[in-house]
Order: sequence, then C-alpha cells, then structure tokens
Amino acid sequence: MIELARSMLGEGVASPANYDVTTPSCTGISFSGSFPTLTSRTRRHRFAPLGRHPQSSSSNWKSIVMKTINAVVFDLYGTLCNVHSVARKCDEHYPGRGLEMSTLWRQKQLEYTWLRSLMNQYVAFERVTEDALNYVGAYLKLDLQNDARAELCEEYLRLQPYPEVDQALGTLRARGVPLAILSNGSAFSIDAVVEHSRLARHFDHLISVESVQVFKPHDLVYTLAEQTMKFARDETLFVSSNSWDACGARKFGYQVCWVNRFGNTFDQLGQEPHYTVSGLQDLPELMSALKVRL
Repeated sequence: MIELARSMLGEGVASPANYDVTTPSCTGISFSGSFPTLTSRTRRHRFAPLGRHPQSSSSNWKSIVMKTINAVVFDLYGTLCNVHSVARKCDEHYPGRGLEMSTLWRQKQLEYTWLRSLMNQYVAFERVTEDALNYVGAYLKLDLQNDARAELCEEYLRLQPYPEVDQALGTLRARGVPLAILSNGSAFSIDAVVEHSRLARHFDHLISVESVQVFKPHDLVYTLAEQTMKFARDETLFVSSNSWDACGARKFGYQVCWVNRFGNTFDQLGQEPHYTVSGLQDLPELMSALKVRL
C-alpha cells in the first residue's frame, strides 16, 4: 500500500510506524530537456527526470540561461504540506488502518476532482474530501460514524508542513521573491491549512480554484496564478510534488520544478519538468542558479 501511494499520488507517504517523513539530507537538483544536469547524492539516489541518467557538470550548471524568474507559485497539498499526516488521526479512530485509509482517501480525493471537472459538476474541496472519505469507509467496511467523519475531515484543515518547508520559504522570501499558493482547495481550506502550519507570512497570494469552478490540471486554474501575480507564465516558476500537476503547469507554459521527495516515477503525459529537486531545501540553490529578478 505504501508503494501504491508513492507511485499513484506522486507525493510523500507517512511511515507506518510513526507517520514521519524522511527528508533527503543532501542536495539533489537536475535539469531536464536540453539543459545540463547537476546532481549530488542523497540518502536514496541521484535524481534524473523520466529515468534519464544524469551527467553532472557544475560549470555548465552555473552558465544556464533561462528566462528571468519573477515569481514562484507553489502547490499546497503534498508539496508544502503532507496529506498523509491525517493517517495518525485515522489510526486513532481505526487502529492499524491509518495509512491504508489515508492512501485510499487521497487517491479518491484526486480522482473525484478530475471526474467532477470532466462532468462539469464542481463542488467545494471540502465536499470532495468528505465524499472521498465516505468511499473509504464503504470500501474498507469501516463503521464511519458522524463524529469520526467530522473529526477526520477537520484534520484535513490541520495538515503538517514538511520539515524543510518553512526555512526554504523564508530564504526565498528574504531574497524578495514574490510567492503564492495555487491550490484545488477552497479559500477557506487554504487559509486554514496555511494558518495552522504557520506559513502565511511567506506568501503574497493564496489562490483558490473557486473563482473558475474547475480543478487542476485545467488551464483555467493555471491562468489564475498568471493573472494574480501579473507576471508572464514563462517568467514564473511553478513548484509541485504532484507530477500530474507539474504536467498541467508545463503544458500551460510555466517553468516547472517537480519536488520528488520519494523517488517516484514522473507521469507519462507528454510533458516533463524543467527541474527536479529532492525537497524544498534544494529550491534556494536552484533559484541562485537561475536568473531571478529581485
């Protein structure tokens, strides 16, 4: 089930023992397409998008010329915050089933956003999250009472940020880089998660899909960030740990950085990220390597 979560969801999965997240200890950055690659060993592996074997070249890396980056836009769920931090609360209600519940819950949550977009039947992210939980209860044959349902859905408003996130955002903020979140969440959900994780001070904008009534990876969603930040899409870096989201952003025209904390395989959708990092601790170094207008 852990491998299912890693391969299907493109984001971190909590350890069955304590639901903690393993964060790579060393830098791992790679540039895909026609760009040179710089990598260094992490605890797990060297990073190379789409299965390519990287050829390291620090001199070439320092001479990369890209269009100026004026702003950075982040995904929220799975990128800044660990969606599987809810596994602990699930385990309190259903001992021994926490990770299993969390994995299936996230899978169905994503599927329902995609299906509702195709069906042109938008509902708020809170509704999608509750519907997905109801499916989990039925599929796993759990006695999901109203109080447990409410408490578990409330836990989605208290997701834990990954350990490196606050420092990385603080570093970028100190350099004067405009930062935003673009999320499938409602404005209420985004505000709640960001306030609880104490990340609000880092961001200029918190952007919800509510105004366009459709979910990622629809172009209308990515348009919101371009319009809000008031920078051209090819001058904006979009950062996500969800490879399907990275594909949507790349197709739209953003410069894209995929956060691959757990050695996942990138989705085969005809797109690939410009850059891959092993965690947000690598992002300040990446930004230093690129042309950034401060």
